[in-house]
Amino acid sequence: MNKLKFLASIFLFVSMVMGKTVTAHDFSVTVFGGNKLFLNVTDTLKKTVEVTYEGSVSENHEHLPEGMLYIPETVKYKGQTYTITAIGPKAFSEALGLEGVVLPASLSKIEAFAFEGCTGLKSIVYPGSPVSVGEGAFFRCDRIESVSFGSDWISVNLAPYVWSDSLKEIEVPAKVKKLTNLKALRSLEKVYVSINNPMYSSNDGLLYSKDSKILYAAPCAYRGSIVVPEGTETVFEGAFSGCLYVENIDLPGTIKQLSYLEFIRAVNLKSITLKAKEPINTAKHGDVSVFALGLPSPGIVIYVPKPAYNAYCTAICHEAGAYENINGKQREIFENPVFATKENIKKIK
Repeated sequence: MNKLKFLASIFLFVSMVMGKTVTAHDFSVTVFGGNKLFLNVTDTLKKTVEVTYEGSVSENHEHLPEGMLYIPETVKYKGQTYTITAIGPKAFSEALGLEGVVLPASLSKIEAFAFEGCTGLKSIVYPGSPVSVGEGAFFRCDRIESVSFGSDWISVNLAPYVWSDSLKEIEVPAKVKKLTNLKALRSLEKVYVSINNPMYSSNDGLLYSKDSKILYAAPCAYRGSIVVPEGTETVFEGAFSGCLYVENIDLPGTIKQLSYLEFIRAVNLKSITLKAKEPINTAKHGDVSVFALGLPSPGIVIYVPKPAYNAYCTAICHEAGAYENINGKQREIFENPVFATKENIKKIK
């Protein structure tokens, strides 16, 4: 997330609030569990409402929700039935006692900073249909443990939950075709995918394409060793980025595409196993395609097949100068590169 853009959005929101009179809520209702909701009518003809804050944004709010909050689809107001379609800006701001929220099927959007500062919030249950989530909606919600996405969602953006230090696992529903910002979740250990999803699959908590030919991502907080199965051909650029706790990575003989910088930030890495029968090109050095591997430290062991040992030792490139990925997207100059040399290479035991 672009922090300057995020801070600018906070400034814009505050400026909007300070620059006009903030009207009080239109009415309130008590919902299941005893919590109180404050609502504004958004369309008198369609009879829709949004959840808002009590009184004005600058007042001390006496009725912030606690425990589990169940938001209903409809509420009564002046003898009429209204549908809840949105949670407005700062609606539950600083609700420190809020532990979980179950959102209604009628909901279509959560506005900016709706749950900011809800430091006790642990679980979010979305409805079946997609819900748009505004910037900073879960700002400073650092204890979120569980987020359940709806069965009809086709796109999931994980950026709203980057503030959480407790979100260890997520499950991708069957209809999701686009999953973004998985690597932004620093506490995530495992990702699971519905067996019926046509786009993605999961293996041992890692995200793959449906046919497992592409390894898209290893969660940042994945721990221990990673064994990529035979049949996987591509390690998507950045798949291992930010994996601070991975110690060993085992790549199959079917790998055909790998970035030379893939392991550079895996700071606890101890070994890499390459089962390909011959070295693959991982970078361009000048105008030449080469086999090179950037390492987070010089002592990492690279295991290769015994019959291919000499070929790997001969092919390994570690000269200073300009390198770029095979796809040409990244270019860096290393004066004193921490690159693998033949000294790192050992035969598979």
